[in-house]
Amino acid sequence: MMATLMALMAISTDAMLPAFPAIREHFGLVADSTATTGIISWFFFGIAISQLIYGPLADRFGRKPILFLGLGIYVVSAVWASLAPTLSMLYVARFFWGLGAAGPRVVVLSVVRDRFEGEVMAKALSIILGIFILVPVGAPALGAALISFLPWQSVFWFPAVLAVAVGVWALRLRETLNPKDRIELRPRRIARAAGEVIRHRATLSFALAGGLASAVLFTWLNLAELIVGDAYGRPDIFPYVFGGTAVFTGVAMFTNGRLIDRFTLPGVIRKAGSLFPIAALGLTAITFAAGGTPPMWQFLTGLIVLFMSFGLLASNLNTVAMLPLGHIAGTAAAVIGALTMLIGVVLALIPTAFFSGDLISFSVSTLVFAAVGFFFILKGQRATAPI
Repeated sequence: MMATLMALMAISTDAMLPAFPAIREHFGLVADSTATTGIISWFFFGIAISQLIYGPLADRFGRKPILFLGLGIYVVSAVWASLAPTLSMLYVARFFWGLGAAGPRVVVLSVVRDRFEGEVMAKALSIILGIFILVPVGAPALGAALISFLPWQSVFWFPAVLAVAVGVWALRLRETLNPKDRIELRPRRIARAAGEVIRHRATLSFALAGGLASAVLFTWLNLAELIVGDAYGRPDIFPYVFGGTAVFTGVAMFTNGRLIDRFTLPGVIRKAGSLFPIAALGLTAITFAAGGTPPMWQFLTGLIVLFMSFGLLASNLNTVAMLPLGHIAGTAAAVIGALTMLIGVVLALIPTAFFSGDLISFSVSTLVFAAVGFFFILKGQRATAPI
């Protein structure tokens, strides 16, 4: 159930990527316009900002009421997006759609932290995020299938229907918030809890590392359709390329539990964190050696290694960031989630703006993000007591 709730966020972005050409045509944009990336960015801005609201509410009223509040906003905003008369209005609808999607995200992380801690939590999150990350395997193909016989707006209708179905399933979810951990909705109390998250050096370092890792993912989300369709001239295989990277990311997440048993949680984070910039460096090297656009098989090989290391970092960085903050899990999940997502979305706008038809802006940005992220991983581990 938790994995499916998390998957709502992925289906809200990945299923609509094949519809971008139709959306450009509908709103009178040029064929290679990057304006459609705003459909992704504004959605994640909504998620990032609203987590700061959902977290304290989840710590006050419990996990289930906040879950259904988010699902309700999600459904209404998805329908609104399908009816948007202009691209600007579509951006607004997507922002509110993100406001809704943040509810399930905060609740999932809070429920997992309520139930587990330490390496057990990392393994649970690996399974949840592993299933979540596999959604992109089929989502682009699903989106392409929908728009082959329905209007392009159908990629907005489907997530709304899915959210209703998951909401019905979630009625059986038991409340996991311990009554003694409820906090009052007083600004000073909430600010104190949020300040505890920010002041914890290890938590802040791991959150910053997670944000930089997310920037790599968001850059790929923004540019994947243009890279495959324009740089390589193969829009026909886009669903398979996009889904293929997700397969390897998911495989890494599913093997995370066994790797933790062998190398410990800090060990896996350190190894995956070092592999991340190495993979990005290799991708950058082959890009420059080829004059901007390397052979597709070389690019995909580097991309697979990059996202496998990302897959090992995603759940583990969340785990170690939240580890000392179980007594304020909802607020902690909100602050950490907002920080990592804002960093990722904002940084991803830079290579998106500089995209010129080759892979240089993509590869260089991934190298910078991965290298700085590894720096914060090392900083966080120095500030962490042994797990």
